[in-house]
Amino acid sequence: MRWLELPDGVEGLWWREGDRSIIDLSITFTRRELRAVLAHHLMPVERGIGYTRLTPDGLVGKEEAAVDRIVAERLVPTEPLPLFVAARLTPHEGATVLHMAVEFDVPLEVAERRSGSRTKRRRPIPPHSVGTWTRS
Repeated sequence: MRWLELPDGVEGLWWREGDRSIIDLSITFTRRELRAVLAHHLMPVERGIGYTRLTPDGLVGKEEAAVDRIVAERLVPTEPLPLFVAARLTPHEGATVLHMAVEFDVPLEVAERRSGSRTKRRRPIPPHSVGTWTRS
């Protein structure tokens, strides 16, 4: 892994050099962003999937979406989600995507992806969307 100044819009790169996998990451990330970007760029190594300039855009998009979903599930694991939602539940408020991002120390985009919400940052996360739970 290397920390580099990368071109604008490039967060990181994964590539092969012989039998070695190399990950280049931008030096501009916050700690929270770095966790998500590093997890994302480790995925091709784990899955053994890489792209070339000849890889069809549709295949790249499909794989990137799968990687983003897996990263969100790993950084915001299923097991603690029901307890997190239940702990934030009051008669006036529930757990929001912003709360999730802070609680699990992930960028907002990862919390949005995990909750399935792209536009409801301040709206409560429905309890049924994160697993079975009961309110005591």
